[in-house]
Amino acid sequence: SVMNHHRLKEAMRAPAFSEQEFTALSLVDAYIRAARDRLAGVTQLFLKDIQAKVYAIFDSHVPVTPET
Repeated sequence: SVMNHHRLKEAMRAPAFSEQEFTALSLVDAYIRAARDRLAGVTQLFLKDIQAKVYAIFDSHVPVTPET
């Protein structure tokens, strides 16, 4: 409706956050992204370590067939 259009237009014109609030949210967003990226990196290292240990276990338990 026309009323909704005017309200939407006004909402888009007015900033949702003050400059200070936007800066604070941006810093929090950057911190969360950095923490998430770091956690993803640590997870990858952990998975590689586990994979290497599993391969080592299998390699040490592979039966060797005697030469005939």
